[in-house]
Amino acid sequence: MSALALLLVKFGVKVSGADRTFSEKLLELSDAGVKVYVGSHPEAIGDAELVVYSSAIHPECEELE
Repeated sequence: MSALALLLVKFGVKVSGADRTFSEKLLELSDAGVKVYVGSHPEAIGDAELVVYSSAIHPECEELE
């Protein structure tokens, strides 16, 4: 997912994302212009036109409801 986020942000797309814990990858994404969150933040979805998530995320995750 991080590669996709980096590619999209390079094309000027507003991108945000979250992970359970802080990591060097989140820092790299943040430095590239991605709005990153640590932990669960349902409000982060906001009025997103598209939500992309991996199979590791349960479909009933509160961010997706």
